[in-house]
Amino acid sequence: MGLNSAYASTIPAVFKLVESVLNIIIIILVAVTPAYTSNPAAGWILFVAILSIIVPLFFYIIHLTNVIYKLSGPLTFIEFMCITITGVFQFVCIIVAAATTGGLGTIIATAVLHGISFAIYGVDAFFLFALYKVHGGYLNNPSVAQPQDYQQQQMQQQQQQQSQPEDEHQFDYPKFTPSMFDNPAYAQ
Repeated sequence: MGLNSAYASTIPAVFKLVESVLNIIIIILVAVTPAYTSNPAAGWILFVAILSIIVPLFFYIIHLTNVIYKLSGPLTFIEFMCITITGVFQFVCIIVAAATTGGLGTIIATAVLHGISFAIYGVDAFFLFALYKVHGGYLNNPSVAQPQDYQQQQMQQQQQQQSQPEDEHQFDYPKFTPSMFDNPAYAQ
């Protein structure tokens, strides 16, 4: 199994990395606020931030390593639901962080970053829903063309060229049948 380097430059892949980085920043902001660590809201925000790091990185890794094409089941739908649920959790964190700021700048920044993350999760969910509509949820469907990396395409082209039989003649001459010469137009 090789790496799907083409996936790393797609918009959904970039979104997954940005989502993870934003949530790492959120964890740092909550952790450096000493007055907020005793607040129960901090536990919820940290839980969602950690979950929001794990979910996108999991899907990024299985896409990058092409494992997602080996698994059966409606994985596009599963990924869509996971990203959507995590996005809803992000929205709840916006409300929780905004309601419990207490005038702390780091928690206000946390609420803003959750808002940005929520927007990115929404766009990511939109792309996944569009992909779900195209594939019907199954990425390993043989009736749908699967993405391949450059090396796999080159190997398939070489195999197709080798499997074509070599003709004895360089040019294909038309094959004449006796019925052509029986035509009165040729009998001059």
